[in-house]
Amino acid sequence: MKTYLREWGLAGAVGAIILVGLLIEAVAGTVEAPRTPALSGGRFVERAVFCPPSLAGTKTFLAASTVGDETVPIGIEPTRPQTVKLEPKRLLIQQLPDDKPAAVTGFGAPVHAGVLVRTQTPFPGEAASSCSGRAAIRWHFAAGSSTLGADERLLIYNPFPDEAVVHVSFLTAGAEIRKASLDDVSVPSRSAAFVRVNRFVRLQRVLAAEVEAERGRVVAWRVHFDQPEDGPNGVEMSLGVPRTATTWYFPEGQIDPSADTRIAIANPNEATEATVTISLSTGDQVVQPRELVELPIPASSARVIPLEFSLPKGQRELGGVSIVVQSTNGTGIVAERTIRYNGSLRGATSEMGASVSSQSWLVQPGTLNPSTDTLIVMNPGGESATFDVEVMRPGKEPLSPRALSDRTIRSGARLKIGLGNWTTGGTTALLVTSTEPVVVERVSYSAIPDDVGSVMGIPLQ
Repeated sequence: MKTYLREWGLAGAVGAIILVGLLIEAVAGTVEAPRTPALSGGRFVERAVFCPPSLAGTKTFLAASTVGDETVPIGIEPTRPQTVKLEPKRLLIQQLPDDKPAAVTGFGAPVHAGVLVRTQTPFPGEAASSCSGRAAIRWHFAAGSSTLGADERLLIYNPFPDEAVVHVSFLTAGAEIRKASLDDVSVPSRSAAFVRVNRFVRLQRVLAAEVEAERGRVVAWRVHFDQPEDGPNGVEMSLGVPRTATTWYFPEGQIDPSADTRIAIANPNEATEATVTISLSTGDQVVQPRELVELPIPASSARVIPLEFSLPKGQRELGGVSIVVQSTNGTGIVAERTIRYNGSLRGATSEMGASVSSQSWLVQPGTLNPSTDTLIVMNPGGESATFDVEVMRPGKEPLSPRALSDRTIRSGARLKIGLGNWTTGGTTALLVTSTEPVVVERVSYSAIPDDVGSVMGIPLQ
């Protein structure tokens, strides 16, 4: 289970910032509600993007960008209720204030955003996550655990003027778990509540979660601090998904002794079992292990599949793979992938799958100051695709390197591209455009604080 700026000119000095650790402090009670931020300026509109709270003791950084051809006025509440102008295909880095979530509003054009956090407590780590372009009544997470060494939190943000009320439930390998104390969790107006999962459910290796609003609409993220006995520590952060799907794509996976890749699958349907098949693709071939065909996921349950140990011994060193998780009987599921790296890369990541492919993607930063930075492209379609990559930077024109133009990927294949020559340890976003629908993901490693961050692309079509 894995991963892990007040002036506008801070973007050019990201590497010089001393980051304060990400610390979610224990307080009396098990559900914490931070101070309600005082907002001013315009209210949220349909083009708003909602970002998670910057918690007590946290330095959280917003990365916002626009991909059109025109300058877009944007507002960031509560940090900057006044509007500023974001030039086309530029990246804006903004420090978020302590204890407050944020809404980024584009006036007249879409704006996209993600967040980056770095921690020193309980151990050094870094994580990245997308912000959400919508609030919803329901959010699903497939991965999670409450074992020794695991510390998991759910962050629930209500961006609207009225109080929201949610209930939180969990799915294990055997059944659904509901707690009376989580049936009516209040989420104040324009604020957030934090649920400390380990205080409610103990010693569960498989622990999917669902956040459902009984009143109002919310956005939910999962933060997981992982301290295993047999591998590196890691901080993970993922945005939930508001609905189930029958197919989930993961461009990045690693099957060899240097990594532990696992697929968590949740079936939140109350009456229908799901039958799930997991397929793998290397750069050269599609692999369909017999052990990963027609896996049963009972109703109201979850399951974690360790890929390496689900394969025959002769296939346990496939190296880099992309992964497709498909419900073959049409029952909607949720899938999330975690990777613990313990080789040239170290740390942990967790990412919800993509349920669609697209010809255009925006990919936010994976870490603030990447020591290594990679883009993974998978082509799940039936035709070869040709794609271009633009590198979007703070305060500078985007780069369109020749080496990142007119790249071709075969049907069913994956391609992993090193970005270090162009990102050079800086915070950047990527714009990927393709002739055919593809799926993209970014994986970055930061030597300080020795952790990996991953982020799925945002489909633009």
